Amino acid sequence: MQDEDWRAYATRAAPQLHAMLALLGIAPASVQQVRIARWGHAMPFARPGTYSSGLPNELRRPLGERLWFVNQDNWLLPAVENALSEALWAAPQIDSTLG
Repeated sequence: MQDEDWRAYATRAAPQLHAMLALLGIAPASVQQVRIARWGHAMPFARPGTYSSGLPNELRRPLGERLWFVNQDNWLLPAVENALSEALWAAPQIDSTLG
């Protein structure tokens, strides 16, 4: 990745982040840091027995109460609805932990 690459993405993302913060009623000054990462991965799919094994509950368990995995991968089902459902599930926990 070239140094210019992350700057180009940050420049494009900043107005969108400000708009999202405004929708949530959060002052930009209250945001300490925004990290940009880029990656790719294979698309996971559940096999028979995946859900009854309890694997999704293990995948969505936070590490050290500081790192939450909130995405459709927790359920091995690539659907935006799962990503949104996970966000709704995790947000109150994160909020109460971070206070």
